[in-house]
Amino acid sequence: MEDYPSLHKVEVGFYFVTCVCGILYSTYQLYLAGSFFEYFDDIHNDFSTGWSWIGRKKDVSDHEWAAMLPFLRIFIPWPCIVCLLISIKNLPLIYFTELGLVFLYHYNSLMNLVRQDWLQLDSNWDYLLTVSTFWVQLRSTSCAIDNLKIYRHKSLQGFLKNFIETTAYCLYFPTLFVGPFFLYEDFNKGINRYSKWTLGRLITTAVNLLRFSFWILFIEVSAHFLYITAFKFQPQAVQKFNSWAFFGFGYWMGQYLCNKYIIFYGLAGEFTRADDINAPPPPKCIGRIFLYSELWRDFDRGLYLFLVKYIYSPIISYKSSMAKLFASILTFSFVYVWHGPRDFVLVWSALSFLGVTVERIARSIGKSSAYKKIINKYLSPQMNRRLNCYLTTHLFIVTASASFYFLGRMKIGNQYLYRAFFDPLSVIIIRSLIIYTGSQISVEIKNYYKKKLS
Repeated sequence: MEDYPSLHKVEVGFYFVTCVCGILYSTYQLYLAGSFFEYFDDIHNDFSTGWSWIGRKKDVSDHEWAAMLPFLRIFIPWPCIVCLLISIKNLPLIYFTELGLVFLYHYNSLMNLVRQDWLQLDSNWDYLLTVSTFWVQLRSTSCAIDNLKIYRHKSLQGFLKNFIETTAYCLYFPTLFVGPFFLYEDFNKGINRYSKWTLGRLITTAVNLLRFSFWILFIEVSAHFLYITAFKFQPQAVQKFNSWAFFGFGYWMGQYLCNKYIIFYGLAGEFTRADDINAPPPPKCIGRIFLYSELWRDFDRGLYLFLVKYIYSPIISYKSSMAKLFASILTFSFVYVWHGPRDFVLVWSALSFLGVTVERIARSIGKSSAYKKIINKYLSPQMNRRLNCYLTTHLFIVTASASFYFLGRMKIGNQYLYRAFFDPLSVIIIRSLIIYTGSQISVEIKNYYKKKLS
């Protein structure tokens, strides 16, 4: 882990206060910008009446959240019921419960509709089917490649055992719809071992489930005040934002996606770990990430492991001077194809590749003996840290603009890329200062966890 020198507590305090105040004020400006929707002609049903005790309209335009939240409400009780039944060790009770669930399935009106009209799905089920198909595609790739190393189809018994394991992995229910992805080898290790449930393990699981439940409540309440998803469909309104609201909108687009996948990956991962399968952790908060390569590594850890193991690593093993560059190109090409060949995905993938490549070049320069000699001669370790955060700030502003293509699509992405360079100088300076303080806070958090682990 990279070593970062400590700064004076007063300086760190200044960074923290400035960063938090900047985010809070920009959030307030984004809240005020929501007045755009007070007399909005809602022909696409982007809003509901909201919760009565809040008294504001609620943004319901995020189809992913609208599809997943009812699914989570239906899904979450069943693993708990299964674990309880296994613990009781009462075979008749298990049969009675499972057959009862089958009965409910047969008489569920939505499932009858699916069966009778042969997959004439509504939008939510269609979304779930699409998402699950792509997750299964990743898993089938993982187990197909890994099984080449441990070929077991030499006998009928070996084939059947492998077929059952492969099917169980590809259709593993807790992560079938919402992720996260985990490697076939981790699944194999998990199903072949047993970890005893202790009081400490039970408490940890319960606390994590409560934590993810809090974030569900947070998203539901915030949808009454910050109309993040609805604004993504109104780029002409976003274009009229003042600089603070524009900054706040960009921050909350990223934070909203992060919170959403903390819930999706966190809940599914918790049930997966209950099965002794090593699921990747949920995303790190984007507020503590200031390098774009870290965002790729720590947001979707499962997808990152897939890309490294099955695309990037096999290519760089050829020891060519161009291997790393070619491996990066192929990796981001796969990202483009997997997320869907659309214009905003292409721009996001291409700019992400450029951002990560520039970071790698800068890191190579930083590790060179000539650069270290100059830095050690003229700068203290603390000034070197400030310089690194300053340089990282401007790279992050550009690479973050790449993410806005993915988050807000072409028109909003174009606005962010344009304003990153052509906003008034005073706006650029204030924005850079806030992001710089965020970079310093991120470094401070890294130092804290490094000391905690040492």
